[in-house]
Amino acid sequence: MIKGLPSMPKITMMPGTDRWRATIEAAELLLSQAADEMNGYYADRSETWKESYAAEEHRQREKAIAKITKALEEMVTLW
Repeated sequence: MIKGLPSMPKITMMPGTDRWRATIEAAELLLSQAADEMNGYYADRSETWKESYAAEEHRQREKAIAKITKALEEMVTLW
């Protein structure tokens, strides 16, 4: 359980594959929400900040989230 977030419900009546796909789709949704928030955060910063090392680190994190999200999308299509 992540601090501040409720735990995911256990869906024991679903077959394993469907349950795992649903969990991966939920993870994809959470990462997409984080990416949207990060984009908004970046857009709201000053031009000076956007030229800083902190901004570069922020962009690297955004790229990492994008890669993970793409991998999750690909996983879902396999099932």
